[in-house]
Amino acid sequence: MSIAIEVREYLKSEPAFRGYIPADFADDFNLIKAGALDSIGIFMLVNFLEKKYQITVGTNDLIDANFKSIKTIEAFVLTRTNESLG
Repeated sequence: MSIAIEVREYLKSEPAFRGYIPADFADDFNLIKAGALDSIGIFMLVNFLEKKYQITVGTNDLIDANFKSIKTIEAFVLTRTNESLG
């Protein structure tokens, strides 16, 4: 399963994100503007990503560009997983 699909399923399954994201949303849907990823939402998502993909998310990584959408989250995770392989 792709990272995008797994992140989408996580967001849709977590009660904290309900009401902020539509049932079907595009990979470029802005999760931050929608209010889904506030400080608590980012914390929950980072926790999921670190456990699921065995990556470390540092404080310098906590920028909108990395978490704005499914597309940017997937790119960030791929970068991190490639770094750990190298």
